[in-house]
Amino acid sequence: MKIFLTGATGFIGRSVLRALLTQGHTICACCRHPERLQSSSPQVELIVINYNQMLDEQSWYPYLHSVDTVINCVGVIVETPQQTL
Repeated sequence: MKIFLTGATGFIGRSVLRALLTQGHTICACCRHPERLQSSSPQVELIVINYNQMLDEQSWYPYLHSVDTVINCVGVIVETPQQTL
């Protein structure tokens, strides 16, 4: 299955990514900090996204071609002036 995983390098997302790879899925790993992505697996397609610019559904369409499902792991644990809810 091809899965679009948002927040792939975050606290929850990185655990979800490992579990999905273990199960043999192909992942579109969507993240703000690609340097944090620890997977060098050929099953991972890295997509760098600025979530602050993805405000309408049309912004996401180009990334969802041939994707079977989306798992959203984006979240803010602690607010800062640069990162608010």
